Amino acid sequence: MRRKVSIIFLVFLLIQLPSNAILANQEFKINANGHDIKLGKWLIIEEGTTYIPFSLVANLLDLGSSFDETNKSVTFQKGNTKLWVQASNKTVIINDIKIGIDKAPKMIHNTLYVPLKFTFDTLGVSVGWDEASNSVKINSSDIKNIDKPVKELLKEPLPAGYTQIQISAAGDCTLGFDDKFSKTNRFDSVLKEKGGDYSYFFKNVKHIFEMDDMTIVNLENPLTNATSKASKQFAFKGRPEYTQILKEGSVEAVNLSNNHTYDYKEQGMRDTITHLKNANIIYFGNGNKAIKTIKGIKTANLGYNGWSNNKNIKEQIKKDIVEMRKVADLVIVTFHWGIERANYPNNIQKDLGRWAIDQGADLVLGHHPHVMQGIEEYKGKQIVYSLANFCFGGNRNPADKDTFIYQQSFTFNENKQLVAKRFNVIPCTVSSVNYRNDYCPTPQGGARGQKIINRLKQYSSVFPKPAAIY
Repeated sequence: MRRKVSIIFLVFLLIQLPSNAILANQEFKINANGHDIKLGKWLIIEEGTTYIPFSLVANLLDLGSSFDETNKSVTFQKGNTKLWVQASNKTVIINDIKIGIDKAPKMIHNTLYVPLKFTFDTLGVSVGWDEASNSVKINSSDIKNIDKPVKELLKEPLPAGYTQIQISAAGDCTLGFDDKFSKTNRFDSVLKEKGGDYSYFFKNVKHIFEMDDMTIVNLENPLTNATSKASKQFAFKGRPEYTQILKEGSVEAVNLSNNHTYDYKEQGMRDTITHLKNANIIYFGNGNKAIKTIKGIKTANLGYNGWSNNKNIKEQIKKDIVEMRKVADLVIVTFHWGIERANYPNNIQKDLGRWAIDQGADLVLGHHPHVMQGIEEYKGKQIVYSLANFCFGGNRNPADKDTFIYQQSFTFNENKQLVAKRFNVIPCTVSSVNYRNDYCPTPQGGARGQKIINRLKQYSSVFPKPAAIY
């Protein structure tokens, strides 16, 4: 590979594209040595600079690479050439020489993104933008893996024998409505407006969910045709065919421990389980436990209503986690808990979350407040207190539309021991528009995305050890 690199040349190698959106809607692609690689929304554009996941670069060029969790940095290496980049640091080190750049790498989607043209040019690959084909063209004799699908190219390179799985989690999903709602902007009315297209609801986040190994949401309504409902203020129901919304959105697992699971009584619950089974969607909670084997790693999911932290529920949580630890390599515990519209967890939440970690849980996820709460690091593990609403048919125009996707990767060695992990949050809104809820969760960048991140940091600051949110 030719590497005639000068410092002056490197500083200005930033490709310019006409967009400020951090998640572009355009279906961009890379043309690598004449082969099109469709990246969809995995090219990220901000202030005229295009960013690309470092893992895609490494896999295209068959580079060795390693990620440093502490410094949020990555090192590429091939032969005698080493390229080191770090998120939030406008410095690149090439063969121990520091070079300043005007655009820092970014941690997005649990992945380190690097300036596209700068990185490829640094590694000796010619780069150009072809407006006619709407693609980035790269050419090099070192491009090796153009026959791999994008999902393979975006995998983080790992040492031999190591396995990494990535989990995404989002909050309350009410795929339905209360029949007392007027039809104006009701969930089913929006579906009709969109031509009955079940893929509509998750269309702006599917590219994220389909790249992970398991997406978990809280399913806060039965999927049923039952007519006998519970006597309560809100009783939600979605039609059985709404199960397809989860399938189309690449959601693989749902929690059933919440205060709306039995809105249509036992029949509604039984029907929901039947439809989830038929769709091959994992379900857990309300006494159900789930184990999914991912790349040889057994991953367990447990779910609970966390209204009380009395001895009985704590003993049940302990019993279940101990049982799962005997057969699973990873244990995720989900709680439906807390106070609606409260941005800070109560003492019951904090006690139950920490208790679950003490008993051996690897990650704790929470929801029910319908708004965001912070993330705590406890004994080196994360407690996500409230994931807020997500695709939420229970409110046609919530005042607070901010939400997020929580992602965490877990790396195991050849003995299936967990040796590394890291997490990231993707700021979103529950709607793609501000003036109503169109039930289409949408990632947010720029000032709006940073505002959501700042809110999460604020809500996390009250913990003895707030999680490091970027």
